[in-house]
Formats: sequence, C-alpha cells, structure tokens
Amino acid sequence: MTLELKDELGAHVSVEGGVDKAPARAHKIGAVVLQLFTKQPNRWAEPKIDDETAAMFRDERSAFGISVAGAHDSYLINLSSPDSRLWRMSQRSFEAELRRCELLGLDFLVTHPGNATDREHDAGLERNARGVTEALESVEGSTRVLLELTA
Repeated sequence: MTLELKDELGAHVSVEGGVDKAPARAHKIGAVVLQLFTKQPNRWAEPKIDDETAAMFRDERSAFGISVAGAHDSYLINLSSPDSRLWRMSQRSFEAELRRCELLGLDFLVTHPGNATDREHDAGLERNARGVTEALESVEGSTRVLLELTA
C-alpha cells in the first residue's frame, strides 16, 4: 500500500453555535482537514445531533472542500479502566461518539487507549479492545477509529 502525502492544512475547530459551523471555520483559516468535538469533551452528557444539522454539516463540508473530517472523543472515556461502572459509562460514551461520527459522515474518531489504574496493563488493553470492538460491532459504518498514544 502506498500512502500519498499532500501539503494540506488541518485544524481542530470550534463547534460553537452548532457542529454545522465547523467546515466554514476550517475554510476561513485555509484548512481542508478538520477535527472537532461532537460534544463537550469533559462531560458525560450525550447530546443528540438532529438529522437536519448533520445534513447541513455534510453539505458545508462538501461546499468548503473539506477533504478529511474527524472527531476526538471525550476526555472522560477510559476503556482500560478496571472500575466496572466507569468502564460501562466509557463504553456507552464511546459508542455514542461513534454514532455521531457516522451521522456526520466523519472519516475518523480519535481515542486514547485509557489508563489501567490497577496497573494490570495487559488486562487494561483487553478491556480497551473489548470496548472498541463492542462499539464497532454495534455501529455500522465506515468511520475509522484512530488510537492516539500520547496525552
């Protein structure tokens, strides 16, 4: 497989006023690649993006020539957690993030592997893999999950 690299500017842009405003913000600074948050990244609340707003986002993305668009998930998600309550909350939130990405037609969702707070790193990786796998099995679509290994 050959990867063709292009000189394209990308940015994480604000969704203040609605997610559909993000493509115009990216275009204004000359970016053709954008990343955004589909929700407040430091809250568990899972907002609903209605179909009309999602369609407006997709139309604006096309109109402004945004070639790649993705999201970064919530900072609270920890799919490596040994705490069963936190793991369930994290898995539900990750799945909801993935659903919003699909609705918006996003190419990728960035997530962190999380923290095995019990220091059982192999078990933490297994919990993380289970959470991501369950979400991917539950949400049909083409959004890719990207693991960010730094925080």
